[in-house]
Amino acid sequence: MTAFSLVIFAAGFGIFKPCVDSMLAELTEGKTRATIYSLVNTGISILSAAMGLISGYIYDLNPRLIYIISILILTLCIAILAVLKRSLLADDTDVAL
Repeated sequence: MTAFSLVIFAAGFGIFKPCVDSMLAELTEGKTRATIYSLVNTGISILSAAMGLISGYIYDLNPRLIYIISILILTLCIAILAVLKRSLLADDTDVAL
């Protein structure tokens, strides 16, 4: 099961990271680009270390709690994406009028 989870994570990260890098490259220029890349990668590193520590504490409280929190975060992200999609679709129809 761990190997399967690792493959799923690697596939998702392999799709996500190049997409984010290309968006950052399009939106920034020169020294600003280097600053943005360094801030993004530093943020990812710090959050990864912090979340590993926090998830360890949560697991110590109750092993099932880590999965419940993951499902809640996933549900929240899906709701945010649905709202953003609805907002973007409304903006597209306003432009067409």
